[in-house]
Amino acid sequence: MSDNMIFDPTVHAADKDGVPITNRDGSFRKKRSDAGKKGGASAKSAAGSPRAKYREGVAGLMQIPCAVISLVDPVDGFCVAQHTAPISDALADLAVERPEFAAALDRVMAIGPYGALVGAVFGLGIQIAHNHGIVPEAMAKSMGATPKKEIERHLKGSVPQPAPEPEHTEGVPREWSEAVPV
Repeated sequence: MSDNMIFDPTVHAADKDGVPITNRDGSFRKKRSDAGKKGGASAKSAAGSPRAKYREGVAGLMQIPCAVISLVDPVDGFCVAQHTAPISDALADLAVERPEFAAALDRVMAIGPYGALVGAVFGLGIQIAHNHGIVPEAMAKSMGATPKKEIERHLKGSVPQPAPEPEHTEGVPREWSEAVPV
């Protein structure tokens, strides 16, 4: 008996109602590895290539030294950012050619979700440093911070202003309205 004669939902495809999908010869269609993902097989082959994975990973890792260097010297930080793409390309090519380098790079890139946490906390640190004049506005904006002036403007606009007091109440002599403490 062939593998395709018994429907297995872990191996074979089904439509949205759970009905098995069959091939022209009546056998059950196998699931595609890229089923449910945006872009289909052609996007997977371009974006999911080992070179693309390493290039993207190295570029992400380069953001950390770029940000730290930018705090010390914004000009040097800018230079690091400008050279991130060629460095990422070169290291990705090396990883594709040399399995031992790829293995080392995989270990470095394994920070995964911890990297997102570091990035979020780092962003908050940049914002606070900018708020206290440590990081210049242009550099802070390039790292995703909101300019301090915009935050102050927002806070001033959101604080409720007291309603102006009436100068005179109709029917009450002016002297009485001024003598009554509010």
